[in-house]
Amino acid sequence: NALMARITIWKCMRYAVIFMTGLGVLFSAFPALFMEIFSNGSTTLIDTGIPVLRTMLVVEPFFAACIVMKMSLRGAGDTRRVMLISYGIMGFFRVVCTWVWFRLAPETMTLWGIWLVFAFEIIALLSEPSPPTRPDRCPSLWKGSPQPSAATRFPNVPSVLIHWE
Repeated sequence: NALMARITIWKCMRYAVIFMTGLGVLFSAFPALFMEIFSNGSTTLIDTGIPVLRTMLVVEPFFAACIVMKMSLRGAGDTRRVMLISYGIMGFFRVVCTWVWFRLAPETMTLWGIWLVFAFEIIALLSEPSPPTRPDRCPSLWKGSPQPSAATRFPNVPSVLIHWE
């Protein structure tokens, strides 16, 4: 049923955001420890990677929500739309923005800055998807399902999860 799918997706997103935010806090609190694992003791690599790892505090919650929303849309059968939007946004940020940045101010390009561009990409990906249970996006989910007026059967569910418009 479409209502239960929506409730489950939002619950999964909440858990994923909490878990990935916790990882971001760990990365931000102990960046040198995590960088030492992958650097073989190279102080240059550790010093370069610490600002990037601290960026994860901001990026991880958006990344978690993006993963859940993309997978839920794919699971709902909206694979073509998800693919086109994902590749379009990825191409814009990873190719176009990076190329323009390199042409206009190559001396300002840093590893940390590139990770921020990736963070903006994830935020853009997350801001676009519509809920996977909209009838015009995934009609197969709505066959035989109760309409959103089923809110009376789920009084503890916030109305934003029930009404998509």
